[in-house]
Amino acid sequence: MKKRVLCLLLAFCVLFAALPMTAWAEEDGGEGTPPSGVVTPENPGDSDPKDPTDPVDPSVPTPPEGDDDDPEEIPPIQHPNPPTPVVPSPSPTPDPDPDPTPGESFTDVPADAYYAEAVAWAIEEGIVAGTGDGTTFSPEVTCTRAQIVTFLWRAASSPESTEDVSFGDVPADEYYTEAVKWAVENEITSGAAGGGFDPDGKCTRAQAVTFMWRAAGSPEPEGNTAFPDVPEGEYYADAVQWALENEITVGAEGGGFDPDGECTRAQIVSFLYRNK
Repeated sequence: MKKRVLCLLLAFCVLFAALPMTAWAEEDGGEGTPPSGVVTPENPGDSDPKDPTDPVDPSVPTPPEGDDDDPEEIPPIQHPNPPTPVVPSPSPTPDPDPDPTPGESFTDVPADAYYAEAVAWAIEEGIVAGTGDGTTFSPEVTCTRAQIVTFLWRAASSPESTEDVSFGDVPADEYYTEAVKWAVENEITSGAAGGGFDPDGKCTRAQAVTFMWRAAGSPEPEGNTAFPDVPEGEYYADAVQWALENEITVGAEGGGFDPDGECTRAQIVSFLYRNK
């Protein structure tokens, strides 16, 4: 009897439990669609969830990692002892070159020498360029005939000449070639004994003032020679007197002119400077 009662109760419980599921299905239209919130597969015939190892569809954008729309900005690291920037100091502006002092351009021209200003002028005018390596002037060296004609030519601004060189001892490519051509064309020289010019010959004081006098146009002096060692009628007599009257020379030691004495480079530059 008890067993029958228990069986009836069990059957009643099973029937009672089944009633809500049937009613729920009928209430929702009989389609068996679960209520919202219940997740079902996109394909009803495929009950397996998507394998996480499946390849990613490139057309679907991958969401960025993290869920912060506005990530927090990381502040820069503050150095406890920031280095001081090194600002390069500007280069100092060099002082302009001082005015040239007479005699400083050549190592062998003292500033207090009587010819110092003349040498400085000759350098500035491009008449002389020095000797050796260009640092010396050699003031006491005897001036050659080629040198004095070249000095005169440069003092006249190095004019061109159409004269043909007729001296066999004057090559066509020497530094003094154009000067000799100019001197011949302007009747400053007619050459030396023997038919040549003798460019390396030592120039005497008489020859130096004669070349200058002829370059000036051979002007007539006002008086006669004032030097006892300059006889009248000599080829250089008028030239010496002209040079004396124009304060180009005051003579040599002893009261004479010393016409046959060798003319040094210092002396010829001084003559040119006084006649500028």
